[in-house]
Amino acid sequence: EHAFVQDAAHEIRTPMAVITAQAHVMVHTQSAQERLVAQQHLDQAIARASHLAQQLLDLAALDEANRPQPRTIDVAQWLRQLLAQAAPGAMVRHIELSLEAPDSMVLTLEVSALESIVQNLLDNALRYVQEGGMVTVTLRSEREGLSLSLQDDGPGIAPEEQARVFERFYRGAGHEVTGSGLGLAIVQQAVLRLGGRVHIGPGLAGRGVGFTVQLF
Repeated sequence: EHAFVQDAAHEIRTPMAVITAQAHVMVHTQSAQERLVAQQHLDQAIARASHLAQQLLDLAALDEANRPQPRTIDVAQWLRQLLAQAAPGAMVRHIELSLEAPDSMVLTLEVSALESIVQNLLDNALRYVQEGGMVTVTLRSEREGLSLSLQDDGPGIAPEEQARVFERFYRGAGHEVTGSGLGLAIVQQAVLRLGGRVHIGPGLAGRGVGFTVQLF
C-alpha cells in the first residue's frame, strides 16, 4: 500500500507540473503561437490527470470489501451498447471495431466490475492500435459463465513483458502513447473480484495482442 501511494503521487505529480508550466507560459507569453501550443499541452495534461484520477478511483473501488449487489442483465445487448459508445472514437482513426456475440446472454453478475474490464481493455486497444487497424470483441457462452476476448492488430506486447503488464503503473518500452499503467491492473483486479481469470493470447492477422477473460 505504501509503494502504491508513492507511485500514485509520482504519476499525479507529472501532469500537475505540466499544467503549472503551461499555465505560466499562457499568462506571460506575448506570442499567439506559443500560447496556442501551451493551450494544447495544457489540455493534454488535464486530460491525463483526469484519466489517472478516474483509474485510481476505479482501482480503489475494486479493492473495497463492500461490493455492489449483482444484477441480472443481457450481457450481449449491454456489450453492444458499450461498443456503440466507443464507435465514434474508433471511426475518427478509421479503426474497424467489430463484435461477435450471440443475440442474447442473460447472466447475474457485478456489472460495474465487468464494465471496468471491458472499458479498460477497449481503451487500451483503441489507444495503441495504428490508424486503420482492427479491434475485435468476441463474447461466448461457457458453462455457468462467459468468455470475453478482445484482439487487435496493433504493435502487440513483447513476450518478455507479458508477465508484467498486469502490474500497477507498469508501462512497456517503445510506445509513444501515454498512459497511466493502470488499465490492465484494473482489469486483473476486476476479474479476480468476479472469480474469473484473464490471460494474454494472439492478436489478429498474426499481429497485435489478445486478452481473454473467463468468468464462471
